[in-house]
Amino acid sequence: MAYYGTSLLFIGLAARHALAGWRTELIDAQCQMRSPIAIAGTLYAATITIADFVSPGSTVAAPLSLVNSIGLAIITFSSAVCGLQMALKPRPAVPAKLGGHRSGMTSQRYPMPIAFEKQETLLSEALQELMDVQKLYRHHGLGIGDVGARLGVPEYRLRRLINRQLGHRNFSSFINGYRLTEARRALEDPTQAEVPILTIALDAGFQSLAPFNRAFKAATGTTPSDYRKRCLSRTNGEPQ
Repeated sequence: MAYYGTSLLFIGLAARHALAGWRTELIDAQCQMRSPIAIAGTLYAATITIADFVSPGSTVAAPLSLVNSIGLAIITFSSAVCGLQMALKPRPAVPAKLGGHRSGMTSQRYPMPIAFEKQETLLSEALQELMDVQKLYRHHGLGIGDVGARLGVPEYRLRRLINRQLGHRNFSSFINGYRLTEARRALEDPTQAEVPILTIALDAGFQSLAPFNRAFKAATGTTPSDYRKRCLSRTNGEPQ
């Protein structure tokens, strides 16, 4: 009984993890595929586990059973449908020559009409003001929906801007970039040498020390405490 209960618990946690991040996924195609595939996989795994619990050793729960075949078929069909929708989704048209010259957007992943390009530029400037001036990234639990609401734009437009124009894979990497920059400046500042690293992490917008340490080491290759020691030793003229 404990085995099956634990199995269902892990299946549920896996599904929760897969679906929890879909709102922060900035690549539209991945965002569209994640939900149906995650649901199909969860239903398949849960069905097999429950079948084995109700009738242990039966052909229903066997690896080559009809139930397994149906589950795998559902997952395969869901993946194929999502992939087909992605392949058939039309891309924005390339703008015609303007005044004998192209729009200058050939380096963009998807060339955009001039009017739309201007809208994206204005949106980018407004987003930059929220981060650089208003320091919105310091808010704990900040989500892409919160930022979209502040800017008055739907989430998909914000995802597209952050991914295609600003070059970030997801919203978390975009926000953490600002948070880590502020944290590094604080760690480099001799006047803040006595400020606890936890305080610096919380002030920058991280909710606890552990995720800050992980993000910091992934970005810099060192821990916050070692980074601070190295920077302060250079400031004080100490040998490395």
